[in-house]
Amino acid sequence: TTSLSGTVTDTSGAVIPGASVAVKNTATSTPFETVTNEGGYFTVPALDPGTYSVTVTLMGFKTAVLNDVRLNASTPATVKVALEGGGKMNGRRNCPRCRINGVPGVDG
Repeated sequence: TTSLSGTVTDTSGAVIPGASVAVKNTATSTPFETVTNEGGYFTVPALDPGTYSVTVTLMGFKTAVLNDVRLNASTPATVKVALEGGGKMNGRRNCPRCRINGVPGVDG
């Protein structure tokens, strides 16, 4: 097994507590849900290796989706997501501030 952790901030870098984080295995559609703590941090332990999507939502911010987050056995992964305020609550767009292990991501 492995784990996925991350930090959620706004575009200014301020941490965002209380954001909903949904992690879904794309092969099995098995969902895992958590909420960021007071430091904007979350962790989902004991995940099977595979490819996952990560969706971060909070009222007043645009939803960010990271696709193709690959988790390898015994290698914990880390993501960083910066939520944009206001605007359309759903939709697809580039997410240049989303990062998967330091690599820019795309929001869904």
